[in-house]
Formats: sequence, structure tokens, C-alpha cells
Amino acid sequence: MNLDWLLGYLEGQGSFSIVLKKSGDRMQVVADFSVKGDKDLLERVAEYIGGKVYRKGGSYVLKVTKLNEAAMLVRMLEHKIKSEVNKDTFGVWKECVCLMENGEHLTKEGMLKIATLRNSLHGKDKWNKKSFCEIRTKVDPCEIYKKLGKIPEGCKICGGCQ
Repeated sequence: MNLDWLLGYLEGQGSFSIVLKKSGDRMQVVADFSVKGDKDLLERVAEYIGGKVYRKGGSYVLKVTKLNEAAMLVRMLEHKIKSEVNKDTFGVWKECVCLMENGEHLTKEGMLKIATLRNSLHGKDKWNKKSFCEIRTKVDPCEIYKKLGKIPEGCKICGGCQ
């Protein structure tokens, strides 16, 4: 597989996202890279970059969600993205992957930093996107602050946002 073609394909057809979801009593963060295409092509790409090919409706998608594969993809694509829009999106995704590699997603502060970055990565029209405030209250519940009589700054749920 020609590396220049592969890089162009991944940039042109790929999608970077950060998924935040509840897992038991804590939040889990996943760096997700997805690309749609022909099953045979995606299987060849997966041999190169990792991930798994899934059938989604009438089409196929390759998803890279393991942290080590996402980190390898960062190193592969770094300084290779041509489009300014994709550079910005990739830069935010890369920053989240780096935070995760350093284990910062396991701390309250790191999770909140990733949630803030995620807000800049994804448009507000995503149907499944929880707001930063919703994520913050799962990571850092308002009840603790209410008992102290101090509402967290920027909280729409408990009234701290302007």
C-alpha cells in the first residue's frame, strides 16, 4: 500500500472523535478514529494502522479505538495533514490522545480538560453529545459543592453558568 495514498485517504475520509461515556460509577474516555469504505480496502488499511472493520447498515467502517493504536496513528499523521480544518481537528484529537497516554484521563482534572477539548472538537449539533457541564457533574458532582454552599463556576445544571 502506497503510504502517500494511505495518508491522503485517512485525511480525506477519516473522522476523529473523543467519546466520553459512563462505565459503572466512573467516566471512560475513548479516542475514536473512523473511516468508511469498501470492506476489502478497510481490511488492508487495518493491517497497516490497526483497528477493526465493522458492517454498519449497508456499508463498512474501520474504527481505531485502542489507545496504543490511536497513539501510533498520531505519530503516523503528525505533520502530514494538509488541510487547515483537518489540522485543527487532528491537533485537538492528538492532544486528547497525549493526555490519555500520560494517564491524565484517570484524574478529575484530566477528564475535565479532555471534556473541554472535546467540546471544541465536536459541533454542538451532535445528537449524542453530552455538554461539558453534564460530563463535569458526573466527574465532579454538584452535591458536594451544594453541601459546602459553593456552586461550581460554569455549571448550567446547578446554576453556576451565566
